[in-house]
Amino acid sequence: MKSDNILSLVAFNANVQLAHWQADTKFNIHFALGKLYESMIDLTDDLAETTLGKNGNRIFPVHQIVLTPNTDLSGLMELGLSILEDIRSELKVGNDDDLLNIVADMSAIINKTKYLLEL
Repeated sequence: MKSDNILSLVAFNANVQLAHWQADTKFNIHFALGKLYESMIDLTDDLAETTLGKNGNRIFPVHQIVLTPNTDLSGLMELGLSILEDIRSELKVGNDDDLLNIVADMSAIINKTKYLLEL
């Protein structure tokens, strides 16, 4: 898997955290984004470490993370799913089932958050 995709997930997670901080705490949005952020951080770590264990490459090129504060939450969720689709397209069933399972868990939490946010 390309390290750019892992770094794209890091950027996505940073944007989710910014949206979480900006969300009104009186509503479910703050809570749902917080749960998404916490889950995605752990899953991104699992994905990165599993990938590194498989390919032995620990080098990440310099990559500028794009932060988009005040972003549309629907667009943010779609961005996350798009990144996961890019990752999924690089993986092979049978050979990368461990990584595909992590990506499936990520997709599930993003889709659950879309439901909770009523997007």
